[in-house]
Amino acid sequence: YGGFLNRKGDGYPGPQTIWIGLQRCRDFVQGIEAMKEIERRRG
Repeated sequence: YGGFLNRKGDGYPGPQTIWIGLQRCRDFVQGIEAMKEIERRRG
């Protein structure tokens, strides 16, 4: 999610790449929670 392509010549992902990936994961979780709340309200 953070943009790490895992190419042969690339090093390990840095802190910024990992941080961006964690932020995107959080965004997905918030989206899923919002969808569940909408479904709960619809009954």
